[in-house]
Amino acid sequence: MIRPLRVLVVTAALAALGVSSARADERGPNELRLDLGAAFSFRAHDDRDRFGFGGAVEYERRLGSLFGIGARVAGLMFPYDKAMWAGSGYASYVGIGPNVRLHLTPGMARGDLWIAAGAQLVLTGDLVRAGADGALGFDVGLARGFAVGPFVRYLHVFQPNGGQGGADGRMLFFGASLSWGSLESRDDADETPAASDRDGDTVVDDADACPDVAASTPDGCPVSSDADADGIADPDDACPTLAGVAPTGCPAEVPPLGVDRDDDGVMDANDRCPDVAAHTADGCPEADVSNPVDGDRDHDRVLDSVDACPDEAAHTADGCPHPADRDGDGVPDATDGCPTEPGQRADGCPDPATSFEYHLHFDSDSHALSRETLVQLHVIRDRMRAEPRIEYVVILGHADQRGDDALNRELSLRRARTVLEWLVRHGISRRRLEARGVGSERAIVEGDTAVELAPNRRVELYIIRPPVDSNP
Repeated sequence: MIRPLRVLVVTAALAALGVSSARADERGPNELRLDLGAAFSFRAHDDRDRFGFGGAVEYERRLGSLFGIGARVAGLMFPYDKAMWAGSGYASYVGIGPNVRLHLTPGMARGDLWIAAGAQLVLTGDLVRAGADGALGFDVGLARGFAVGPFVRYLHVFQPNGGQGGADGRMLFFGASLSWGSLESRDDADETPAASDRDGDTVVDDADACPDVAASTPDGCPVSSDADADGIADPDDACPTLAGVAPTGCPAEVPPLGVDRDDDGVMDANDRCPDVAAHTADGCPEADVSNPVDGDRDHDRVLDSVDACPDEAAHTADGCPHPADRDGDGVPDATDGCPTEPGQRADGCPDPATSFEYHLHFDSDSHALSRETLVQLHVIRDRMRAEPRIEYVVILGHADQRGDDALNRELSLRRARTVLEWLVRHGISRRRLEARGVGSERAIVEGDTAVELAPNRRVELYIIRPPVDSNP
């Protein structure tokens, strides 16, 4: 009988270990425990087997992450020798008493190594005696507050002088322990509450820029469509299929759709004179016969009478072409010392005083916002809210030197856009922001490994207007 019981206990324990695990710290302060296993008596008796079996039920109240107290009832059975006793029967051990337990690994995710000790009143036959026990065990967390694991317990029964041969009873009880802890929260200052995820998108709220909108993106927010990849989302882009510049999203030489600068009812895209109001089919006033130069010889949609360059086509307010200015800081590229980096100094380079004092860093090949970056973004947002005089900020994305130039430029632009979208979602007007990516052109360190090149994977913010009061 003993052998099948031992096989059953081991099989049940192995099956329980296959259940999907849950954190041990999900369990509450009230715990019930059931022990089942085999028993061995160190003292030899002529009339009974030294091997038996038994079980125990215990209640524990956790007083913190390390310590618990409770009560325990245990029973062991040892078969009598059939050769000496007619029929079948068992010698019994029943004990009840208080128990204390020390949990040695409170920080372990799915395991609990513990030791326990207790005092008992022991009933053996018609005798009531004092007893004590000590135990060692390990619990593995299961689903819904359950845990299972092996244990071994030593039991000692104190024998009064002269009784039962005068020798104390000494037994070993070992097997599998199944426990259940309520799922209520413990008042334990040492425990950290589980990270919340209100929208269920697997991005925890602390790192989720949109904690109430589900999106499987690094920052937890839906990605705004940007078909022309110019950093201006399609809903705000007047030219969604042509890469352009802020604030309209259209190339400088292409009139944006739906825009009518002179308010004459003729959209700029079809208006030959977009800066002169005229309620005519082509948007230009009728020719003035008294003014022989009234016309548009260069067909640039600027009337000759107001065209400073009537023989040179240019879609500008004065009809003249203007030198290239890639960074939009008002300094032509030909004389701009930093043609791809907006600046306010006479040489077109940024003044250090015009830069926010934050560099936002990113992981390799990633545009996801880290916890440290989110902390900095909250500070930047608060500064822009508090200083409405900061009218326009360029967000400049960078990449390290590894990889293809085109891919690095695209990655740097995604980083800048991620910062821009976060600021917009947190109350900063899109009209105050512009995202640009310069790839690895502006590397600040050299190296060969991702760790060495980490400072290059960054986003910088520059105040373009108004000028910041500073000493150059």
